[in-house]
Amino acid sequence: TLERPSAKKHFDEDIRRALGATVGEVMSEDPRTIGEDETLEAAATVMHDHDVSRLPVVRGGMLVGIIARSDIVRAIVTDP
Repeated sequence: TLERPSAKKHFDEDIRRALGATVGEVMSEDPRTIGEDETLEAAATVMHDHDVSRLPVVRGGMLVGIIARSDIVRAIVTDP
């Protein structure tokens, strides 16, 4: 392969910036959320429609938890 010296420099800078970033610099500023009384189907639909793997769960605008795709799969598999 042929590598331009400037490409490596930019790559190194991007890695250094990403690893030194704060959470606030890389977080989603307007995340999709779901209410704690919503169904698992609603959560799965939001995750699918917005291509996210986790959703903050809120009550009255306050964070009360996080639901992940794996939580939904676990609930489906263990449902009697």
